[in-house]
Amino acid sequence: MVGEDKKYDFYIGLDPGLSGAIGIVDHAGRSILSSDFPTIKVGKRKELHLSHLVNLIKPYSKRSKVILEKVNSRPGQGVVSVFSFGRSFGMLEGCIATLKTPYELVTPQRWMKSMLADVEGTDTKGRAILAASRLWPEMDFSRKKDHNRASALLLGEYGRRMEGVAK
Repeated sequence: MVGEDKKYDFYIGLDPGLSGAIGIVDHAGRSILSSDFPTIKVGKRKELHLSHLVNLIKPYSKRSKVILEKVNSRPGQGVVSVFSFGRSFGMLEGCIATLKTPYELVTPQRWMKSMLADVEGTDTKGRAILAASRLWPEMDFSRKKDHNRASALLLGEYGRRMEGVAK
């Protein structure tokens, strides 16, 4: 049960896309979960494994708020790529709706302005890894694609801070 002094026990950050990630931060700002999205091979392509994703979120869903990065297509992206990315985004919204978990869409610019303000540089992926490493030094962000897990945790932490529960 959620305590009287806090609205949520957990903040779930979702960095969308097939190579995206989920990060869960508790009320005190501790990293609870950091994972690449589960995927499954369907024919020749990869898709989100929705039942596994729901199983990751479900234990936390009743006492959580989800922060889902609100993304748009980028210049130069192909039609198939944009469609696939949009489909994954919609699947994430469907998972959240199925679990009846409150959520907020947040643009990358908004959460990055807050969470990456103290990290110098122009490479947002590297800055996300550095910021997450500072907040959770016990986490390993050594793989090239770990910027997604770092971003997911930072999205969760952004949600926690916006609720006014941060130090």
